[in-house]
Amino acid sequence: MCYDHIAGRLGVSIADALVKKGALIALDTDFELTPKGESLFETWGINPADLKQSKRVFARQCLDWSERRHHVSGAVGAALANLAFDKGWIARAKERRVLVVTPLGQRELKSHLGIAYDHGETTG
Repeated sequence: MCYDHIAGRLGVSIADALVKKGALIALDTDFELTPKGESLFETWGINPADLKQSKRVFARQCLDWSERRHHVSGAVGAALANLAFDKGWIARAKERRVLVVTPLGQRELKSHLGIAYDHGETTG
């Protein structure tokens, strides 16, 4: 975790997958959510209009220190982390800020975003 959003290998993989799917576009220091991305988020129960009304940055490119690439922060990044926790796709490991992708998360990340993780692999 990086504050309240997913970082590390998983966070970078999610950002890359969303860009590849055409859901996000990288612009300068931010990401823009496309109409395709808005539809995807709505299928997950995330209302993009509510995120845009937030007082925080909408979707920032956050440099991941371990991966040296960007993950998604801001309101969008926090919403994605909340979704993954609420749906049981990820869980906190014993180590500070480290996440475990659950078996359900492995299936769902593969299904929705094409992200593959080995059973029990941690990301941080």
